[in-house]
Amino acid sequence: MPKAGCKRRRTAARARKDDEDTEICRYCDQPVTMNMLQHQRVCKAKATTRRQLVKDTQDLRRKRDDILRRRQPADIEDGAPIDLNYSDIASLSNSQLLDMQIEIDNEAENDDSESVDALQTVELPPRFILVVHHPHAKKSNEIIPVDKLYTTASGPELYMKSAPFNPGDRPWRPFKSFADFKFTSRRVKRRSPNAEIDEDLLDLQDGSLSSDSKVSFRNHRDMEKSLAVARTSNVSFRCQSLTIEFDGAELGGVYEVEVEFRNPWQIMKQWVCDETLAPVSTWFSQRRYLCTNGTMDLSNPLYDEPWTAENWWAADNDLPADSFYPSCYLGFHIWLDKGLVTTKVKMHPILIRGCWIHSTTRNCSGNGGSALVGFVKMPDNMRQIDPKTLNSSVRNEYDRLKRMIYRGVCRLVMDPLRELSHRGEALRFGDGVTRVAYPGILIESMDFEEMAAWLAIKNSTSLHPCPQCLVHKDDLHRLSQSYPKR
Repeated sequence: MPKAGCKRRRTAARARKDDEDTEICRYCDQPVTMNMLQHQRVCKAKATTRRQLVKDTQDLRRKRDDILRRRQPADIEDGAPIDLNYSDIASLSNSQLLDMQIEIDNEAENDDSESVDALQTVELPPRFILVVHHPHAKKSNEIIPVDKLYTTASGPELYMKSAPFNPGDRPWRPFKSFADFKFTSRRVKRRSPNAEIDEDLLDLQDGSLSSDSKVSFRNHRDMEKSLAVARTSNVSFRCQSLTIEFDGAELGGVYEVEVEFRNPWQIMKQWVCDETLAPVSTWFSQRRYLCTNGTMDLSNPLYDEPWTAENWWAADNDLPADSFYPSCYLGFHIWLDKGLVTTKVKMHPILIRGCWIHSTTRNCSGNGGSALVGFVKMPDNMRQIDPKTLNSSVRNEYDRLKRMIYRGVCRLVMDPLRELSHRGEALRFGDGVTRVAYPGILIESMDFEEMAAWLAIKNSTSLHPCPQCLVHKDDLHRLSQSYPKR
């Protein structure tokens, strides 16, 4: 059995050895007797996380200072922090730093809802337009001066102008040069025959028409190759037959309707994803107000584009607000009317326009303008009928048959949009931001005859032509008289 003195000597020797082997951690300044590498690895990770939390918290509090400084410009000097002592942040625990970060985040969200009040502290121009963006856009309100570009020394420039898009050095691709594009464009519009095209190209090559021509085509086949490549970037047409079974007494039978159409959603996606159209596109609804006398006034709303109307704002409100990507309503304008293709053949073209594109672009020809979606061609046996010569019973059958054809064409052409209008589709928009797009018909432009057939309602020859009030046709001119709702 060992003696008590030997045990005391061994304990003292071990204590002296522990004192000699103790090292100080360079991260926490605490003595460590064993596993120094593992201890320093853990301390380093904690220190890195802590420094990042401190930095994030300081950035968030600086943002809050900027908000408060804009609200109280007379009480706070430029560059001076508000109730901040950054030395105190280093003494906080990780949980306290996280709580502070969440608190400041909530303050920033609440401030976004009061952005109109924050603008009150900025010196305003005499007359301006206040633009209030929908919450889904996650954009601050803007001020557009009416008279001229107005800036102040006490506030930032609030008139946001989109930077012009640079289409690159070859906007005429896939053509080799701009001269090739112009030559092809003119020949297609004039429907020049191949022999005439070859003759003009030969004169350009030998210098008869121009000594410095930049047209690279040798013959019409070279031009057709470039056109074929250009067509692949567009949505192609396809033809489909629609079978209508009609049970009328006089006009009953089976009718085959030929419909040439394109997928409207593919056309809309080209517009949405086109970088050149991003500067002239507004994908979220807005509310605009005309303000005078340098004060905020919400009593005079302005409606100049489809996205400033209440219908678009209501559509945005119905979309999901808590999804991973922002939800965006894409309303489009559809136009339909009949026209003579030849002296005897009538076809009904269907055109669409993107209502999110600025009016100066969507109402013109070219990229972003109206797009032809399809043609409706009535059956041969219907084209031989003159509606004016029909009696009342046969005319009713004729109108009912035409409504069935229009409704069938509507279902066929607009079918790609049916489900997408409910679930949407995630797209990378032209500005580089990914959003979930929900298409929908915002405007329908048609004559009453086409509208009655398109919506399958009574036309103007019926006793009660209006689908809402059902007023007799003899009383339609009595605009000052009120009628009970039906």
